[in-house]
Amino acid sequence: MNRKAIIFLLLIILVLTPVFFGKKKTSIKITEVSTSCGVKAKQIKLKSNNVANIKCRFKNAGVLHNSLDKHGISAIVGELLCRKVGRLSPEETKEELMKLGIDGPDTYTTGDHFIISFRVLKSRAPEALHFLAPVFIQPEFTKSDLEFIKEKYPIMSDQETTPPRGLLLEKLLNLLYPNHNYGMNITGTAQAILSITESDVRDFVRKHFGKDNLEVFFTGDLSLSEVDAWSKILFAQLPKSCGKESLQDDIAKFHPSKERDFTIQKLNMKDIVGVICGVRLDGLTARELAAVYILAETLFNTEIGDFNEELRVQKITHSINDYEILPRQLSTVFYFWVNLWKNDLAKFQKYLNEKISQYPSRLNLKKLMRTRQFFIESTRCGFAEIENLDKKIKFGELPFEEVDGDTIAATAKKLFDPSMIQIVYIREGNEK
Repeated sequence: MNRKAIIFLLLIILVLTPVFFGKKKTSIKITEVSTSCGVKAKQIKLKSNNVANIKCRFKNAGVLHNSLDKHGISAIVGELLCRKVGRLSPEETKEELMKLGIDGPDTYTTGDHFIISFRVLKSRAPEALHFLAPVFIQPEFTKSDLEFIKEKYPIMSDQETTPPRGLLLEKLLNLLYPNHNYGMNITGTAQAILSITESDVRDFVRKHFGKDNLEVFFTGDLSLSEVDAWSKILFAQLPKSCGKESLQDDIAKFHPSKERDFTIQKLNMKDIVGVICGVRLDGLTARELAAVYILAETLFNTEIGDFNEELRVQKITHSINDYEILPRQLSTVFYFWVNLWKNDLAKFQKYLNEKISQYPSRLNLKKLMRTRQFFIESTRCGFAEIENLDKKIKFGELPFEEVDGDTIAATAKKLFDPSMIQIVYIREGNEK
């Protein structure tokens, strides 16, 4: 089933649900919990099974906020943190995790925050959480463990084996955020990785893992008392506060590159040219970010978006993939990518420039309001599986209902600001 059909089916379901089943479900409910151990926790009720999901987010501790001299230390700590627990070997640790009914833990370190996520069986939760609690205080590792992990990083993009989209995105971010962490390799730099020591790892945990820097989501069929009790098991020994490394938070000082068009040369592209077009959006409010999602879906949806429908009318030979939004803490990136027949590149460039100049003043508000309603309704549907958690939280916390025509118009000017847009091409060999 294609994307257009899926969206149509979802809209039908959303319209008919109140008729057959009474009132619509309320939007995802996130309850803030004042825990007795001083940790900021949030409860999301989900009555689906005996599994609970725990997501721990240490703010501004991801690789995007690493200091330049230790850029990539978040990735290293992420690999070491749960590799060994207590005096167990990596293999023994894995066996114990399985025995206790723990799925994970998984670490995500390539963004703004340092995230640790895992699932536990409610019936085994207290025992499982007591087992995991020490990793939040100090990871167990040796110098040889550290050297073993360091050999895996940084993960560099190889010009010939990395898919074109990966190369395009890497270069796009570099052009949008030159000399800033947001434009650097998300797994670190070779020189910085080599310099990381055992004390650096322990200092990182001490400086970033504190109660004032932590936000925890508990998802499952849990009571508020269970959330409090589990928080106490996991985090009672965490320090109340932690020192934080300096952050390049004045993003406006780091201007996009003046080089507006950049070409990557790659073998075996033949008659195809890959294009990525992205814009940097600094200082968005939550309402403006919601407007970005509405604009992006209305204009760049692969099947029914205005941009792609017109591409077909223009008979520009292409294979559009999709668009993406990266809502980072200091700045958001919107981009889309497309593969073209190289003989249509000039025609596409002319078309793209026309659309960028036209969109801020020629928007179909009726279509945009329909997309807005789709997002509002989708957040009211609730969800049955923990796998949908991150997406539901992301959309559930955005104020789509507050987005009006004025918000969309103002946001469109930012989305199509030529001074913030970068375009990168990838094509065969040495062709210019």
